[in-house]
Amino acid sequence: MSEEEIPVLTAAPNEEAGMLGRLSDSYWGVLITLFLVTGCLGLPLLLSSNRFTKKEKWFWGVTNTLYTLSLIAGVAWLIWSVYQMVARLTLGGP
Repeated sequence: MSEEEIPVLTAAPNEEAGMLGRLSDSYWGVLITLFLVTGCLGLPLLLSSNRFTKKEKWFWGVTNTLYTLSLIAGVAWLIWSVYQMVARLTLGGP
């Protein structure tokens, strides 16, 4: 076969790519998914999106990672505070 006869595979149009393909084409859809739904687990969605430049992907990736870590730290602090409160009430501590 010559080079002219080799079929070229192209990406499917986004209408046929399913929900994930349509979501990765939406600038705000990706950001809302990152910050309100998936946290750091959504970074592959950000990296696969064509709507963001390389600098934007770095910025939003780092921002989302710090945001997720702060949420985890906040929950850990809340659990520790409640644990200490319960320990004081049940053990009669100060």
